[in-house]
Amino acid sequence: MRVGLGVYRVAGPDLTSMYDDNAYLILSDKCHILIDSGSGFAVDAMLRNILYLVEELKEIKYLILTHAHHRNFGGAYYLKELISDLITIAHYLDSTYIRNPDKEYCKVISELGEPKPVVISLEIYENTRKLSFCNEEIEITHIPIHTRGSIGVFLTRGGLIYGFVGGLIEEIFSRELSPEEKNHLFKVMGGRRIDVLCHSRGCLYGYDKITTLLSY
Repeated sequence: MRVGLGVYRVAGPDLTSMYDDNAYLILSDKCHILIDSGSGFAVDAMLRNILYLVEELKEIKYLILTHAHHRNFGGAYYLKELISDLITIAHYLDSTYIRNPDKEYCKVISELGEPKPVVISLEIYENTRKLSFCNEEIEITHIPIHTRGSIGVFLTRGGLIYGFVGGLIEEIFSRELSPEEKNHLFKVMGGRRIDVLCHSRGCLYGYDKITTLLSY
């Protein structure tokens, strides 16, 4: 499902399985980037969606995991098995649980059993880290609200700024954020222009709409 210029949703409750959070594929000239990987329950369906857009899986060189919930990273193990040189990226506070899944922290889906551990190639320690790969300038920002190691991923396509924030929006609407969390959210997102904001359940379009939401 097309999200924007070279940006596609390849997994999610309506595309692959009710157990999956959304996963997004970023297509570039040199290689491709996957953001999140679903639960792994319907990995075959996700792979079909990906192969509709790319010729070979090995063209995907990077997998960025926004947080360590089962619905979000469970598919990473299978992708790593199929793409041997896949570079996996996560914040170090969550990478611990991706390497060694914890039932409570990872919100393990009991019907699926425990997710398989995944080696993280690059751990993010900074509050903000800028990376350059696949001819893309990527900014990764630590947003410890949904989980302690949750991150946002930001890039520009076709003059629009895209943000991928995993379970952040779900968290904002499920509970009252603490004053500290609100301050942190304003600090890292308040002055940032975002034209398309994608999360675990969908995408929002329009700077004004997104700014209003993040001011909640």
